[in-house]
Amino acid sequence: MFDVPERFKHCRLDNYIISDSFISQKEAIEQAYQILDYLRRYYKKNLLQKLFRRKHNIKGIYLVGPVGVGKTHILCSFINMLEDIRCAYLHSSTLFMAYLHRPDEYAKKLAKYYDVVCIDEIELDDPGNAARFMRILHLLNNLGVFLICTSNVDPESFIESGYQDEKFYKFISNEFREQYKVIFINGEDYRIKLAKRGAFYIGEKKHTQRLLTEKLNQYKAKKQFTFTQLIYYLTETDRREVKKMLTQYEAISIEDVQITSSADALRLLNFLDDIYQSNHLIDLYVTAKQDFKEWYTKQNIGYDDYQERIALKFERTISRIKGLCEANYITTELNTTQ
Repeated sequence: MFDVPERFKHCRLDNYIISDSFISQKEAIEQAYQILDYLRRYYKKNLLQKLFRRKHNIKGIYLVGPVGVGKTHILCSFINMLEDIRCAYLHSSTLFMAYLHRPDEYAKKLAKYYDVVCIDEIELDDPGNAARFMRILHLLNNLGVFLICTSNVDPESFIESGYQDEKFYKFISNEFREQYKVIFINGEDYRIKLAKRGAFYIGEKKHTQRLLTEKLNQYKAKKQFTFTQLIYYLTETDRREVKKMLTQYEAISIEDVQITSSADALRLLNFLDDIYQSNHLIDLYVTAKQDFKEWYTKQNIGYDDYQERIALKFERTISRIKGLCEANYITTELNTTQ
């Protein structure tokens, strides 16, 4: 349940490719090595030393930066390189599934089995998530668990949203600043350069459908959704069941994507997150009349301040598609890819 996703089991600090154009990447790796060395020394003491060891000098690290700069690579590198230390990986979506456990129970369960907990893609876009996140971090800190988190959002931005209460404001502005090491990483979306097994066909349906069918014919276990069918399925199905469904197929297609609401955008984002984080590798195929840059815009959704935050989060959807699918623009005149 708390294993590194298959996609990231190769990750190590020494195979993170540092861009010469972004000094923050070199600095982030240097700081990560320092934390790695600290954790190795801290947890590899003998039994007597463990009984009298002091608490962590810092309670955790927080990796922050835009999508596709390798935050998850660094996060998973800690787990892969701390072989003799009990480490857990979990996506924030698991953390925020309130129906799984009360925060106290969940934190105690993690602390019982793990010394280091890595939480990927922290997002605090509603008061409930903010309260649950704050409570679990407090508990894990008190139980001696070291935390490593990633996010696209600077923690300072969480207290600028206007809906957080006074306790959360104090937590971020005082305790978090003092006890967590924030590491900023900048750069370009590396997923654009990755080799992809899947494909994204952009163009009229009569042209994209033929190419999609040709691709899907090579798979025995495949699941095809129109976008409308997918949204209905995600609305009616528990997310745990969705994750189980993904393990049954080699390829999944999402056809005729056309987003008309923030709710649809969030459901698609969560679905792509589940595909990307799955231990069962899946080839993804997507078709749409519009390029993904036009899927969720102020012009076609007409979003307010809350929806604008969703639009920022939707950048991860685009990054996921870039990482999983090779883009193919289909010309209507020639029915060829460009």
